[in-house]
Amino acid sequence: MEGLKQQIKEQKLKNILLFFGDETFMLDYYVKKIVEIIIGSGEMTMNHDVFDDRKVAFSNIEDSMDTMPFFSDNRVIILKNLGLFEKAGTTLAGLLSEKLNRLPSTTYIILIEPAVDKRTKLFKSVQKNGYICEFPLLGEGELIRYIAKTLNPYGKKIEQKEARYLIHYVGDQLTVLHNEINKLINYLGDHEVVTHEAIEAICQKSVESKIFELVDCMGTKKRARALKLYHDLLSSKEPSNRILFMLTRQFRMVYKCKLLLGEGLDSNDIGKKLKLQSFVVRKCLEQGKTFSLNSLEEALKKCLECEIDIRTGVFMPDLAVEQLIIRYSGI
Repeated sequence: MEGLKQQIKEQKLKNILLFFGDETFMLDYYVKKIVEIIIGSGEMTMNHDVFDDRKVAFSNIEDSMDTMPFFSDNRVIILKNLGLFEKAGTTLAGLLSEKLNRLPSTTYIILIEPAVDKRTKLFKSVQKNGYICEFPLLGEGELIRYIAKTLNPYGKKIEQKEARYLIHYVGDQLTVLHNEINKLINYLGDHEVVTHEAIEAICQKSVESKIFELVDCMGTKKRARALKLYHDLLSSKEPSNRILFMLTRQFRMVYKCKLLLGEGLDSNDIGKKLKLQSFVVRKCLEQGKTFSLNSLEEALKKCLECEIDIRTGVFMPDLAVEQLIIRYSGI
């Protein structure tokens, strides 16, 4: 990332750039900034091509790469989500790898993928001739600093505890978080400090946060509240199959975190081993206090039984998940 910032600062960009990762908000921000540096904001149509269809013919991309800039020094081509760096590789990736060695100096290529296989020929070609930057999800500390930095120009403040709650409440995706911060700014009006109450009053609670609360209610045997949360999720068009998947995932994360804690690992080591954000581990460990390892194993068993009931047609999906919640929250 520092290398990219330096290129932008000096306005000396590599002709081939590969961006990948889960933090799409930051990725999109830098793509827009780079495009403006290369061709300016006024030449977006004539000297800017985007290919985002996996069925695109290589000849179309090649023609674009060989086209001379129109009343500009440069042109930029974005190849987005074409699966160019997948393990199996594609004919398109092979042809592109060869073409990048003969790229006109006036053409800039930005390749964007959610994930890459670093063993592919194309990756190695970009590594040799261009610049590669990964955009992972920001850690909790970075998110807290981002929240404070975004609020500051509007004269708003937030305590670290409330910033953590905001992240838990709306999720760690920066696109969502940015929108929710703007809603808070407008909601606060003349008030200066972001409070717990303000977050709950105006922000959209993430599905993950609702699932977390649902698991909490199942663990503490609050059946009525658990069922209300479930029906609220259904009302918001969340498919019951996905709710079951997320319930299973949450129980599994809590189980693994609790198990590793019992083996003597601290939260940092647990996060590294399970590849989870620090605040996710902390929440799972806190939630794990409600459950014994045996009860978590039982929950995972019931989730599996529920999935089997759905697949074999014993229950319709909505009813199957409802029965799971009723059975487990009544143990």
